[in-house]
Amino acid sequence: MNTSKIGLLELQGSPFERGLIYGKKYTDQIKKTIRIFNSIIKLDFKKEPENFLSEYYEKQNYISSIKQYTPGLWEEIEGLAEGSGCLVRDIFIQQLMDDFFAYAGDYGSELGAVRCSSAGVAKNADNPSFIGQNLDWGLGFEDSYLVIKNSDPATDISSMLIATHGSIGTMGVNNKSVAICTNAIWTVTNNSLTGLPVTFVLRGVLDCQNYEEAVVFIKSVKHATGENFIIGDKDNVGCFECSPNKVAEYAPLKDPKRVYHTN
Repeated sequence: MNTSKIGLLELQGSPFERGLIYGKKYTDQIKKTIRIFNSIIKLDFKKEPENFLSEYYEKQNYISSIKQYTPGLWEEIEGLAEGSGCLVRDIFIQQLMDDFFAYAGDYGSELGAVRCSSAGVAKNADNPSFIGQNLDWGLGFEDSYLVIKNSDPATDISSMLIATHGSIGTMGVNNKSVAICTNAIWTVTNNSLTGLPVTFVLRGVLDCQNYEEAVVFIKSVKHATGENFIIGDKDNVGCFECSPNKVAEYAPLKDPKRVYHTN
């Protein structure tokens, strides 16, 4: 990763307007990211991307859950597609990296999707809590990262997100000190073509006012894909293994104030 090439994008307005601004500003980079993703599909699966992605898009039934739990995010996807001149299908699938590879039955070896880890430490007498992760996407994505500051005038919440060009977020923190990190566990769980995809769970958590609300959200939604989420705020951290079957809080140590998870 060349950190000097990481851009900062500040977005305000309605969800559609934010997506539109994003798409217009990063059109070339978004189209490049889609090309990289398509080349990975061809390399990993020996299939033509157009046919494989069309098949996946027709089979998935995520959109109804997105509109139920995180309705503004679908509008954001539509704005992003219009602004970049890309198909809604292609922009949408850029949000479904973990979900797509779970569907495809591949470990994402060329993508590097099985090399992420995350950790967190809750507040103590000397320091506020913190969480963090590595994000190893590999194969051509080194210069595709972006920091997005997303502000919605309809709420008092804004968030800072790490994303690849065309993505609406892979990890982040909001102005209520709610933060979230992710690592994939779909290689060892059941996965589904219904429910809320990983990226939309993440963004839903960052729309929460506090840690307790975030925990309720992550436990109440129907998850589409196996994923571990570490959530924190200024006082707390928690680690949650999620799949379409259940959500289980995971504490690797006797000390509940320290959590970690790796795939």
